[in-house]
Amino acid sequence: MTFLSLVLRNLLRRPLRTTLTTMAMAIAVGTVVAILGIADGFEHSFMKMYRQAGIDLVVLRAGAQERLSSTLDEDVAPRIAKLPGVSWAVPSLMDVVTFEQAELYSVPLRGVPPDSPLVAEVPIVNGRTLRTGDERVAVLGKILAQQLHKQLGDTIRLYDEEDYQVVGIYDAGNVFDDGSLMIPLGDLQRLMGRPGQVTGFSVHLVRPLADGQVQRAIAAIERLKNPQGQPLGLTALSAQDHVESITQIRLAKSMSWITSAVALLIGATGVLNTMFMSVFERTREIGILRAIGWPARRVARALMWESLLMTVVGAALGTLGAVVLTRLLSMLPSVRGLIEGRISWPAILAGLALALGVGLLGVAYPAYRGTQIQPTEALRHE
Repeated sequence: MTFLSLVLRNLLRRPLRTTLTTMAMAIAVGTVVAILGIADGFEHSFMKMYRQAGIDLVVLRAGAQERLSSTLDEDVAPRIAKLPGVSWAVPSLMDVVTFEQAELYSVPLRGVPPDSPLVAEVPIVNGRTLRTGDERVAVLGKILAQQLHKQLGDTIRLYDEEDYQVVGIYDAGNVFDDGSLMIPLGDLQRLMGRPGQVTGFSVHLVRPLADGQVQRAIAAIERLKNPQGQPLGLTALSAQDHVESITQIRLAKSMSWITSAVALLIGATGVLNTMFMSVFERTREIGILRAIGWPARRVARALMWESLLMTVVGAALGTLGAVVLTRLLSMLPSVRGLIEGRISWPAILAGLALALGVGLLGVAYPAYRGTQIQPTEALRHE
């Protein structure tokens, strides 16, 4: 009998126990991979949106915890655009709207100047983008258009107040952008009762980027003052820093690591119980192996391989389940446009690392206990 066949035989000796431990590991790893994957998807989607639009910096009101709560004067945009190293600065107003009939409750709505570079770069696939002088028109992402069953010429109602005609549909290639819509900045300011106000500015820097150009632009923006000589209270962040500071992404990542810790504890306890019972039930067998010349380290290695086989199989099943679950979630109308139907490799590798850690942690004490069994003691064991 080979070493591997002995390990497999020991696992199959108690098929129900082995199956339950493997499935518990699959659930733990699948949960971690799914949550990590969703969090990474949020970040990936936001970063892709900023890169495609050419946004290098995001300017908000200093101290604002959420972009939606930031309030700035839109007339600051030309002052930012005149700073050294800055190519353009576009003001925008953000909000979320609800379309109850379609079961959509958090649809991003952006108000942007129709003559801005952000609008000019929108990848239209049907119709047109916003134009100077437009009023009460909207451009929809393709995912949102599908969810609302809207085509060119149809109308949508915003805030249960006004109807907006769909003049264009775009495909930005990321779920956040494609699940949102744009209207003229002036219209959204009127609807929200915020004339002349915006939530922030999107800034594009002169190319090619020079060493330190980003830091100099940030410093210059944050030094801007009003006519009275008082600071405007601006904070500028690189696109990467802004995405990483978004509360929803930070919460999703925190939840994923908390879940990982809980899964590690539960999984390790399950493996520990299974392996400890295995050692107890095989005391006589282990003693015989020691008596015929097996060193303690080989006994420990056999137990370790049993544990790792269960955890690796569980990790594979859990990862597969997470991929399928995430894909199904991304198809639900209520979250489509918010969740990417993909799992990143870092999330998968994190799940595998978790499984290996659980396997090693759970087998540590049983393996030690197995190496302490003496042949004479084992032969007396019933």
